[in-house]
Amino acid sequence: MTRLNKGRIAAFLLAVIMAMSAFAMPIMAASMNPWVDDSTNILHWTPVQIAGTHIVYDVESNAIPGFRTTTSSPFLHLNPAAAGIPPGQTVAITVTAVVGGAPVQSESIIWVVPWHGGHLHAPIGLHIAPGTSVLSWHPVAGATSYTISFYDAGQQFHTTTSTFASLNFAHITSHLIGRNITIRVVAHDNYGNFSPPGTINWIVGTGGGGGFLHTPHITLSAAGIISWPGQGARNVHVYTYGVFFWASATAVTSVNLNNIGLPVGTSQIQIRFVNPHDPALNSALSNFVHFGGGGGGGGTVGGRLPTPHISISTAGILTWSGGASRAVMLYVNDQEFWLSEQNVTQVNLNQIGLPGGNLRIRIRHLHDLNFNLNSALSNQLNFNIAGRVLPTPRISISTAGVLTWTNAGTGARLVQVYAGGAPFWTSTTAVTQVNLHEIGLTTGAHQIRIRHLHELQAANNSPLSNTLSFTAREQRLPMPTISMNAQGIVTWTGGATHRVRVYANAMPHWNSPAAVTQVNLNEINLIPGRNNIQIRFIHANTAAFNSELSNVLPFDIAPPTPPPPPPPPPPPPPRWEPNLNRPAAPPVFIDIPAGQWFTSYVATVTTEGMFQGIGEGVFAPASHMTRAEFVRVLANLHGVSPANYANRPWYYGIVEWATSLGIATPLVGGDFMPNAPITREDMALMLYRFINALNIDIPMGTGTSFADQNEISPAALDAVMNIRAMGIITGRPDGTFAPQATATRAEVAVIFANFLNRVR
Repeated sequence: MTRLNKGRIAAFLLAVIMAMSAFAMPIMAASMNPWVDDSTNILHWTPVQIAGTHIVYDVESNAIPGFRTTTSSPFLHLNPAAAGIPPGQTVAITVTAVVGGAPVQSESIIWVVPWHGGHLHAPIGLHIAPGTSVLSWHPVAGATSYTISFYDAGQQFHTTTSTFASLNFAHITSHLIGRNITIRVVAHDNYGNFSPPGTINWIVGTGGGGGFLHTPHITLSAAGIISWPGQGARNVHVYTYGVFFWASATAVTSVNLNNIGLPVGTSQIQIRFVNPHDPALNSALSNFVHFGGGGGGGGTVGGRLPTPHISISTAGILTWSGGASRAVMLYVNDQEFWLSEQNVTQVNLNQIGLPGGNLRIRIRHLHDLNFNLNSALSNQLNFNIAGRVLPTPRISISTAGVLTWTNAGTGARLVQVYAGGAPFWTSTTAVTQVNLHEIGLTTGAHQIRIRHLHELQAANNSPLSNTLSFTAREQRLPMPTISMNAQGIVTWTGGATHRVRVYANAMPHWNSPAAVTQVNLNEINLIPGRNNIQIRFIHANTAAFNSELSNVLPFDIAPPTPPPPPPPPPPPPPRWEPNLNRPAAPPVFIDIPAGQWFTSYVATVTTEGMFQGIGEGVFAPASHMTRAEFVRVLANLHGVSPANYANRPWYYGIVEWATSLGIATPLVGGDFMPNAPITREDMALMLYRFINALNIDIPMGTGTSFADQNEISPAALDAVMNIRAMGIITGRPDGTFAPQATATRAEVAVIFANFLNRVR
């Protein structure tokens, strides 16, 4: 019944009771006035008084499932936590006075469960969804809003609020790509309570967001060079007909379409700028231009290899079509797994060490010279290596103790013999039978089984064969009888093939590595003079079953001819000296002030003639040095003046000289990339090759490792560490080397000044 009905019933019953009892007293309390002490969670009310009547109180709340109790006292201790009521929730509580089972008075209050201590719980579970800029956390009980603050290097740069336990902050941090920021979240309720902050650190651009990079606009020159003027250098992806085709290895402002392996013909070209931290922040695709369709500047070089089509036979032979045989890369579950060592048209999947399980197989043809011209990936086929378990052999034992097995035409294989349920003996070669008397079984009865062994994976060994009983007996190998021809080759008879031990003058001298039927005495390093030769057969497992010694044959070894004295060592090469073309007067640069960390080094390299400025009295210490400029400094240091070529860039002869000495090598894709900024690890690698090519003697120190040594490419690691040990490179003040950072002209000046000091 409703509270209104209860009130009417109470009034009616109260009138009846007062009319029937001459001793009835009026109710002493006009109102019970229920209230809750928030400091103790105790519910109080003014008691209802009727003379001579026992009154109880019924306390309940429809907002709290199962919350109802009866008491005779005018108070009640409430436990909202036990009732499952979170702090901050609004609760309706009704107190009803009951006489003789009938309500006589009822009143209700509204109570907000308090926050003891004045704080909400701190937000937890802060995370940023991969591929987005959406920050989320677990909702805080009682919270009605959240304040989210953003800090960069400890300085707050933005604050906002959210009524949900999440926030998309892409627009807030779009200008901070690559920065490590701190985000703090504080929960609030409607009563002035707040929580301690929840905190997360995030590198902007590594977890999401999109469209931060602007869309490039490209133009195409008559020479086939696409560029995007006015938008700065960035890494780019090149698309043909909307499909990704080629990625730049460094930040660039143009791409020569003749050098990236486009197929011959006309292509529709677009590019997009690439964010170095998160592909989700890449730009939209650019406008498109048409390229190709003829010779001259509009044609393309080479052509991409055709996409192979693969098939797999029931025996696990992977075969492909699509042109002549080529080297291939095999992909398993879309990961590079196996590279052929030569041009092939098929591969046995059982022989390349595939992991067990159902695998997705694809291949691509590899171009001989340019990986950009590799084929697209082939179609995909499934191959279940776990299903390639060898078949179960069936065994039989002859009266002579020879164990033989059949295996449905699989041929000879390695086998493992089990005796009494445990592995006992493993063959060293592929066999189809074994003499059980010759594998060292103990005398007595044995339960024999075998299994075939897979060449690569124990998980693909065959199941155990059937079981046969066999009684082993002691059997010593027969004594061999030996003979020797004029060339010193000893041959023997006496049964099956066995390993042997050769004795010289009754002393063990040589053990055969495998079962043999003869041995050349000239090849086992006998001592000069008379050697009395004997042999014995060696049992496969038990030395007690070795044969007795054979008959004796004499064999003479002539004393060795003393070797001629070694030739005298060649004279040491003349010490390398720098061959510099020093200027008549030390140059003066307007951008090299006194007292800078690089001032003295720049003075050294320019006075010695290793470096020049860039013109008009400018050295440009902070400019990046290109790969061609670095090779030119090496040529200046060695006094080389390579030939100039008509219609060739200025650096052509210098790069040709450096390449002939092995100093300069192409980057990935076969291009030297002369105008690309040189990285710090490439700088160390070229200088180290220069030192080795010219036999330059520089004392080595001990040297220490760099804090970021694991970031140095394996091909450059030895060069970097040796150049450091020579005292030429010391790294940066924070102990790092920064291998992938580009080198400035000032940094290169320091390197060559140190080099010159070490060789003089």
